[in-house]
This record gives sequence, C-alpha cells and structure tokens, in this order.
Amino acid sequence: MSVIAYHGTSTAAALSIDGGQIKFSQNKYDWLGDGAYFFESGRSRASDWAAQLHPAGWAVFEASISTAGSLDLADPASVQLMTWEERRLRREHEERGEEVPGQLENGNHNLDRLVINRLCEHLEAAGIQVKTVRGVFQEGDPPYPGSALHGRSHVQIAVRDLDAIHGLKVVSTIQNPS
Repeated sequence: MSVIAYHGTSTAAALSIDGGQIKFSQNKYDWLGDGAYFFESGRSRASDWAAQLHPAGWAVFEASISTAGSLDLADPASVQLMTWEERRLRREHEERGEEVPGQLENGNHNLDRLVINRLCEHLEAAGIQVKTVRGVFQEGDPPYPGSALHGRSHVQIAVRDLDAIHGLKVVSTIQNPS
C-alpha cells in the first residue's frame, strides 16, 4: 500500500530535491527519529510548515510513499515495541548511572527520537528493515469547546529508506521578494 504525502522546504533546498537529493533530517526536535519528513494527505499543512520556516521562499513536494516496512505508531503493537524499547533504554542508562534524556527540552522531542531510532536499529539488527515511521500528532486548538479534534493535528511520516518514495514532484512554490 502507498499513501500520498507532502514535504515542505525552502526554495533553495527544493532545487536539490528536484534533482533527486532529498535530505535526511536528524534534528533533535524530530518526533519520529531520523528520516525525510512528509505530511500524509496534508498539502496545506506542509505549505504552512514550509512558509513558517522559510518566509523568503518555499516549495511543497508531493510523493507516493510505500507503507511496506512501516513502523506505524497508530498500531498498538508498534506502540508496545516503543514501550519495551524505552524500558530497555532506561535500564541501560540506570546501569551506567546516566540520566535518560528529557522529552521536551527546548521544544526538542529528545526521548521520542532516541527511542524510535534505537528501536529501528534493534529491529534492523534482527533482520527487520524499517523503511518508514508513521505517527499521528494532535496539535492546535479544538474547533469548538469540548471537541476531541484539534485544528493542526496531522499524520507525519519519517522516511528512513528513500526507496520508499515514488513520483516525487513539486506541487507549489512561493518566492517572496526580499
């Protein structure tokens, strides 16, 4: 199965992506660990994100992302694997007398990133290649009081194996005058 997803970036970075060189993100704030980040079915969300980070000019790419080999965090079995990995990480840190990284330090998702990257490494050592990590994020204000929905919620995919990306193409660009 595949999903349509969108990647927002600067117009400068878009030139290298259009040439086939999409960049792997390895930032401390990355929710889903290392990978090329896409918003599933979220073209406007990708546009908003790119415009916020790159006000001088931005672009949005559309791609079909294969979900084969996905660590899908909407699946309780995948979440259970994360729970086990966090416990293993915590035990190892305690044995060494080290503190486990905090979750939201300076807006960085340190613990999630570390747990997911380690889980993917352990799965791959066991012969299970994780090509993508998919997560659902609840963000923003509810549209009205009492709603369980939030206005900026989204599904994000971190592509760890770039071969999972197909049909990458620019769908919008904005260049603001300096």
